[in-house]
Amino acid sequence: MGIEVLPKGRVHKPKPCFGKEFGHLTLGFCWRKGVELRMIFFKGKKILVMLGVIVGIVIISSFAIKWPINTFPAIEGKVLDATTDEPIENVVVSVNWIRSSPGPAGEITRTIRSDIAVTDREGKYRIPRLWSFHLFSVFSRGYIGFYHPLYASKQAVTARERRKIIIGSPALKAYPEDFEYTKGIVHYDIKIVSLEEKYNKPEQDFDLSNEIASFENGAYFLILRSKKVFFSLEDTFKKWKNLTARFVGMPRYDYLLNRLKRIEHSIRSRLFEE
Repeated sequence: MGIEVLPKGRVHKPKPCFGKEFGHLTLGFCWRKGVELRMIFFKGKKILVMLGVIVGIVIISSFAIKWPINTFPAIEGKVLDATTDEPIENVVVSVNWIRSSPGPAGEITRTIRSDIAVTDREGKYRIPRLWSFHLFSVFSRGYIGFYHPLYASKQAVTARERRKIIIGSPALKAYPEDFEYTKGIVHYDIKIVSLEEKYNKPEQDFDLSNEIASFENGAYFLILRSKKVFFSLEDTFKKWKNLTARFVGMPRYDYLLNRLKRIEHSIRSRLFEE
């Protein structure tokens, strides 16, 4: 498409004052005092029609098969204590969105985007809507994790099968979970078990140390600090020690206590370095 400027009263169409040809498309523009502007279409008219058709196909396919533009609704909900049904504050909720593509040795997966939210005093969280563009891969799934140093961590997977959203355990189909999908938002409330409730038997001491060790890299506390959320590191360490004291006299108590000290030292070092 080009713009040609003709003096008033002129019948013929002069060439643009300046212009350039791009294949079959010629663009030009001319401006003079006391002249009128007239829009004319050059040979690029067919190309514009073709571009319009391509854009239409992309939009239709995006809604129908979620390719090449994929969208996934926002996820929001509450995190509650499994025993008391009370809301849990400062739970870190993370989602890793994954896309997959065929490879010589099988499926190749890559992370599209990672989102992190922290629950408020009412236990509420919100993960924003996902938009992704991919030509040679398809949206695969989203891995959701719920983390708190005084509660057992929980993981879930969300995906879309036959244009239907599902949420479940990492096995997905084996243990589907309840949620609501209204007004373009997935409402997913969960309950997690406190470490005090879960690890109350002597034979569970090893599992307790592994549970606490998952926070050894300090990532949880760094996330809270980056989001300017208040937390008490000393209070967390104190409650971990109280849990460990349950296993006094057990064969693995010394190991559990020493490991807890190493974890505390590692967390302090990471927070100090940052």
